[in-house]
Amino acid sequence: MGGRCICQLQHPHRRGTVCRVEDPLLAGAGDSRFTLRLRLEPAGPANAADLWLVHNDDEVSYWYDNDKPSLEEAERRAKFMGDSWRFHGVHKWIAYHRVSGEVVGRGGLSRTPVDDDWGQIYAFLPAEPWVRVAHELRRPLVAHANWLEIGWALRREFWGRGYAAEIGRAGLAFAFDVLGVQAVVSCTVRHNVRSRAVMERIGMRYAGEIRSHGTVDGEGVQDDAPFAVCALLRKDWDRFAATPVVRNR
Repeated sequence: MGGRCICQLQHPHRRGTVCRVEDPLLAGAGDSRFTLRLRLEPAGPANAADLWLVHNDDEVSYWYDNDKPSLEEAERRAKFMGDSWRFHGVHKWIAYHRVSGEVVGRGGLSRTPVDDDWGQIYAFLPAEPWVRVAHELRRPLVAHANWLEIGWALRREFWGRGYAAEIGRAGLAFAFDVLGVQAVVSCTVRHNVRSRAVMERIGMRYAGEIRSHGTVDGEGVQDDAPFAVCALLRKDWDRFAATPVVRNR
């Protein structure tokens, strides 16, 4: 089970001068991408049943306030994701195993809404104009232009095999190398230690905590649940990408 964003599945009702990410027709943005073991398909209406399958897994729904969407709800969410790909050039992928074709999970990136919840993240980003700049296209939501959220949710049978990190690394490469954003953040409830470990494994660093609606360990769902925030800035990604890989001979 992976990173859980504070806006859940990016419901459309929830609501910088550097801006290299405004063109929704960015070449290749909506194409399928491949990792060593996964095919990452941009989520949209055609993937609604697979999105439903992921979020109806008992071990996944726990991290989403025990919410199991109906197929109709999954269809609405999948349409929203497809609209985000169309207008904003990015949203989550559905991850399929390259050999078996099985649905492994969903994950990747999404634009963060300009609202009070996500405004808490400003404290963990540089005090520079690009942080607060909104994307020029206001559909399907008003979102930040220059930084993204990354997360993942895997069906229980695929936990512990490195798939979340595989999706996460693909997401970071897409964010920085394709979309050219300035930062990527990830949020999960404090006690989701597995997700926090994945964040650190892919190079993100703990930045602090915010409060939002979510699950508190042993106490159920609360409006002020503590969420751990990890972040990665472009300058640190560039430094990481420029570091030579040393392999044992």
